[in-house]
Amino acid sequence: MEQSTIALIIMVITIIVFATEKIPMAVASILSAFAMAATGCISYNDAFAGFSNTAVLMVIGLCIVGEAFFTTGLSDRIGQAFLRIDHLSERKFILYASVASAALSAFLNGLVVITMFLPIIDCLAAKTNGAIKKKHVYLPVAIGAVFGGNLSNVGSSSMISASGMMADSYAGRTLDFLEPAPLGLAGTLVFVVLLALLGTKLQDRFFDFEEENVQIPKLVDPQKEELKEFSGEPAWKRRFVLVVLAGTMLAFMMGASYGALSLLAACLLIAFGCIDFNHAISGVSWSTVLVVVGTLGFAKGVQESGAAEVISNTVLGIAGPFSGNAYVMAVIFLLLATVISNFMSNNATVGILTPVALSIAYQLNASPAAFVLACAIGTNLSVMTPICTSTITVTASCGYRFKDYVRFGGIFNVLAFLATALMMKIIYF
Repeated sequence: MEQSTIALIIMVITIIVFATEKIPMAVASILSAFAMAATGCISYNDAFAGFSNTAVLMVIGLCIVGEAFFTTGLSDRIGQAFLRIDHLSERKFILYASVASAALSAFLNGLVVITMFLPIIDCLAAKTNGAIKKKHVYLPVAIGAVFGGNLSNVGSSSMISASGMMADSYAGRTLDFLEPAPLGLAGTLVFVVLLALLGTKLQDRFFDFEEENVQIPKLVDPQKEELKEFSGEPAWKRRFVLVVLAGTMLAFMMGASYGALSLLAACLLIAFGCIDFNHAISGVSWSTVLVVVGTLGFAKGVQESGAAEVISNTVLGIAGPFSGNAYVMAVIFLLLATVISNFMSNNATVGILTPVALSIAYQLNASPAAFVLACAIGTNLSVMTPICTSTITVTASCGYRFKDYVRFGGIFNVLAFLATALMMKIIYF
């Protein structure tokens, strides 16, 4: 049996296991990576190389940085600032936070942005005694962070990769800084408008699981043997956290290693007493780490086995008589990128599709930018599975089920795709 066929079978089984929720998502993810290795689709080293992957190191480091928001009282201060907004409701906060995450993600990695927001969301959930629920906020903010990556040519790693491939092709240039913005804005605006109009109704309908009571973390003061609120920590610690975070964000924007810098930031905060080591380790969502590791191995198997290429060729074959229509072909690549990147890494999807897209653009005498953007933007519309991107995966710590991602994220995924396809027609064809 072909390796691609085996990988496709594993993909189907994995989706079924995720959907039925009989096995914890972290365990199912690791098993899917193991299955790819056991069947020879990839090596065991490749299957579990995620433990040293930049995304995983970022999750660990930024979880600790996020926990330092608590231990220094910084999240409490930011939460209080939000609470001072007149008539702040859950609906308003979700909208504000989602728009902010999308705007920040035009310049910063989406995983960085969502990890910055999580401790603030946790604090507000505790301060409002559940009036603002984590399960209602986590996923919309993460989706905003993913869509925001389509607003500039540095908004996501897949966009940067696609731009580099375009420069190395016959086009001979990279994407301009804001060249992705018109197409990216179409999907982002659809997301924001729908969230404002129907977000609450969708959440009440889909997120029907019980959320654990949120408590603001406290430490035991060994001198007084009583619980001490983090909000009483010295102001210099809060300032130091902000300085470290700002320096880390600046370094991210300059292209430094996300994983290494995230761990460095965490170590600095521990070394300067902003968070103790034991609390830092307990603040890491290890189940999320395992989900990310497993899905990276699974995605590698889909790529290396040729399963992704089989999916691409199948869809292109279905195009049939439309293969000479430049607009239809660009939309097909947009669709392929969206579908495939829901089950494997964005960079891998772009790496597979972009060279083919550029070749077809050349044959049809069409704009290479349109085809490159179709591939890159398509990967950043994929928000309907916890596998699609680490930015979405980290929200699993809130307790979302596979069907929650499919139902809630799927709506925004489909509508953003349609809006992007329409905008592509207006601008390029």
